[in-house]
Amino acid sequence: MKHGYTGFWIKFPLLVLLCASAARAADPWWSPKWRYRREITVEETTPTRLGGADIISVKIATGGVSKPDGSDIRVTTPMGKEVLSTVLMVGPGDSARLAFAKQGGLKKYYAYLGNPDAPPRRAVLPIQRGVLLETRRCSVNPPGKLSDAKKIFEKSGPMMGKRFMDRMFLGYNPFGPDDAIANLMIGYVVAPKTGQYTFSCSSNNASFLLVDDKLLISDGGWHRPQRDIRRNAKVNLRAGLHKLTFYHINRKSNPVLVVAWKEPGEKRVRVIPPAAYSLVHTGKAGTMQQVSKPLDIDFSPVYAGEAFAANRYSQRYTFTAQTVGRGGKGLKWEWDFGDGQTSTEAAVDHVYAVDGLYTVTLKSKTPRGELIRTNRISVSRPWDRVTHRKIDQEKDHAAIIAGYNFQTLNADAVAPAFELLKRSKLTKDMIRACTAFLNRKTLPAAGVRAVAPVVSKLMLDSAQAANAVKVLLVAADRCDTPETSARMTIMAARIVLDNVRDDKEAMKLYTRAADRYGKKITPATGRDAQIGVGDVWRARGDYDKALAAYKTAGLGPEARGKKHPILRGDFSRHVESYTVSSQNYEWAEQYLQRWAQTFPADKLDGYFSLLSARLWMAQGRYGEIVHEADILARVNPTSNYGAQLLMLAAEACRKMDKPDKAAATLKRIVDIFPESPLAVEAADTLKKK
Repeated sequence: MKHGYTGFWIKFPLLVLLCASAARAADPWWSPKWRYRREITVEETTPTRLGGADIISVKIATGGVSKPDGSDIRVTTPMGKEVLSTVLMVGPGDSARLAFAKQGGLKKYYAYLGNPDAPPRRAVLPIQRGVLLETRRCSVNPPGKLSDAKKIFEKSGPMMGKRFMDRMFLGYNPFGPDDAIANLMIGYVVAPKTGQYTFSCSSNNASFLLVDDKLLISDGGWHRPQRDIRRNAKVNLRAGLHKLTFYHINRKSNPVLVVAWKEPGEKRVRVIPPAAYSLVHTGKAGTMQQVSKPLDIDFSPVYAGEAFAANRYSQRYTFTAQTVGRGGKGLKWEWDFGDGQTSTEAAVDHVYAVDGLYTVTLKSKTPRGELIRTNRISVSRPWDRVTHRKIDQEKDHAAIIAGYNFQTLNADAVAPAFELLKRSKLTKDMIRACTAFLNRKTLPAAGVRAVAPVVSKLMLDSAQAANAVKVLLVAADRCDTPETSARMTIMAARIVLDNVRDDKEAMKLYTRAADRYGKKITPATGRDAQIGVGDVWRARGDYDKALAAYKTAGLGPEARGKKHPILRGDFSRHVESYTVSSQNYEWAEQYLQRWAQTFPADKLDGYFSLLSARLWMAQGRYGEIVHEADILARVNPTSNYGAQLLMLAAEACRKMDKPDKAAATLKRIVDIFPESPLAVEAADTLKKK
């Protein structure tokens, strides 16, 4: 008997396959030519009792196993009876939206896919339910009549999307950009009683309404939507199902359209509500099953929300690992989200910082071998949700991104991802992200500009000047763009000059920025390097060489076409006003920087130094006042503003509890500026001591 059974299985291998499949699931496999299937469940099965078949709509993740046009996708009952179905649209990514005929009160179906040799469908599914919208790219010739609109729609392409809507009402394109699109809406409305109905419509640009395939309202040409019901017409309808067809050609701006009616006996025209249209049932897709595998894994990307920060949106998805079949307990997971990030958790919330097409891969090693499932997802603003007011908080997205590895994160995602960390003030995570980012062999310029200056300032603020310089120089050495490399080098040189007080190293860095990158950098960046050279000579007390460097750099762009004394006065007045009156120190600092960039040689005469010192005094930056006074005393000892600056420096020394330094500074006023009224004040102060 044993040998007899063995021969039986060898002779009928197909039967073995089917029996094995039946052993795994209660429902038999429809055909092994279709290698994959997803279970579809329908909660609401109450029949509409209208003419034609009731319709079920469902969106499924295809996992990249179906044909590009979805022509191999079929829908069956659990017992393998094929039902009429159609693919409304494929994509974006590995997804498909299906519609199929409902079978009585049946709640479970299967979508089969993965047959590259699938024959054409034997019959077309007639859809006489709901409101079906199809949107295409189109030309922008103004259609004056219905035949024009039909031609535009038929010749338009490609199709942007096709899906069921809840009513004939639209204020945006649910499939993408609004300009140059053609919409065709076919809806089946249920007239509650026999009588005369008044229909009205309004649209941005041309539209045409047909009732039961007969033109009722024509509103061609380019125009704005009407705010009243002037576009209206009456028609007699019997109680029951009726077809509404709406062509809409939108040239630009919001593709607004609305269809309204007044029922017999009613006094007002109102937008046809969703409940007036015949019901379309909604299905939910289950896990992917494969005909030859008793154990498999699966996931379906679930959109979870978006956050807005720095004029861009980040998108959040939820990924949950699932097992299909028997023996799937205790599996370990490996996620690859397609943007350089991974995870080993079973359920993960993941944030995509930039739009794009991402291939998400889930792997698991089992006693039966490695199992793999992939799905491509198209990440962008969900156009069908743009009117939803609920939005994620940026700190919630930042909390997820805080765990990312910036060494492997996609180059174009580095800057926006880091911006979320910065806006959420996650300092430790910013430093950790920067450290990982700088470990790349080559650094993308956008990421360098976003990461290096911010982290460098964080280190500088925490008295880590050497590390601040290191961050900038590593970024400069590994950046893939000379312009950005030169910028980082100049920033490093500024810290070395102003904070480390190493004029020799600063000169090397400024010279490097100009010489190493040469003609590969913009004139503006070359000018900044030249100004830096002048600042080094200024710090060394060499007036002539500093002035020569500043003259070589020339005046800044703001000086072009303007009277220089007036512009200088504007800069100084703003600095004084923001320092004293409004105490807006950040804006005062900005005007000082603009002043220094526009007229760099003004840093030699003393007035610029004096206003800078007054700002620093208000901020409590006493050490910088003393340093600036020392520089001006060496580079321009006869400055008309020298005495005032030294007096501020003496006060700063007292506030730093350095009485001897304060006294020495006062003595310099007496010795260098004996004719200044401040010299008398300084002398009196010294006598009292």
